[in-house]
Amino acid sequence: MAYGSLRHLRLAFLGAGSIAAPLIERLVKSGAISPENILATDGRPERLVEMQRRFGIMVSPHNSAATSFADSILLSAPPDVAAAVLAELRGRLARDQLIISLVAGVTTAVIEDHLGQAIAVVRVVPNLPCTVGCGVIPYCLGRYAKPSDQGRATTLLSVLGCSVKIREDQMNAAAAVTAAGPSYILPVIKTLIQAAVRNGLAEGEARSLVARMVRGTGELAAETREDLDTLTLKIGASIPNEEQVCALFTEAFETAMKKLTGEEKEPAAAAA
Repeated sequence: MAYGSLRHLRLAFLGAGSIAAPLIERLVKSGAISPENILATDGRPERLVEMQRRFGIMVSPHNSAATSFADSILLSAPPDVAAAVLAELRGRLARDQLIISLVAGVTTAVIEDHLGQAIAVVRVVPNLPCTVGCGVIPYCLGRYAKPSDQGRATTLLSVLGCSVKIREDQMNAAAAVTAAGPSYILPVIKTLIQAAVRNGLAEGEARSLVARMVRGTGELAAETREDLDTLTLKIGASIPNEEQVCALFTEAFETAMKKLTGEEKEPAAAAA
């Protein structure tokens, strides 16, 4: 896929931890953005050395360095230090700069208030498949975000997968599906691989078959207009106890929702 429109985009990641690193890796490996056009900031010198060694990107211990470097600034710090990071940006941003927040549970309104400026904010929820360009990424817009800001954000997100615009009050439910969802599905994949191996398939063959089956079933569910129960009946094979399966996944979803709802707080309070 060609990413010519991103060639001159300059990005800054505020926080070089577990959220930023896989996304930076995907952006660099895809060829979408040159390493010299990516800046990562972090308070841990050893982390910055590691990021520069791995990806060849620019690094700085100062979050404020992003204001003069980047067109788009990705807030990728943990929620408990987000307030301190935003404080370093307050009053220093240009009107055409874009903030893309990856911070769980922090609303666009809270970010805007901490910045103290009419700056465009887009809140996104990446998931693990973003690392291979197959992510599903819900996003919502802050009150100052214009169509051009939305376009800039979705063009960037296209390197990571498919982006879906939703209302901000839907973000927790969406995250419980997309961000937490792989943790529901990966154990199923693992179990099917193990069962296939016990019955004679080589592990590599089993992994390929199961992974492709899951991907194909997802495409089927996305593309067809048929009722999902009808599709299940078309398979013609016995299935696990449906009530038990439904109860298991419902519990997983509700547990994720409780966690996400609990994270929804002002970063200033979390940092206190």
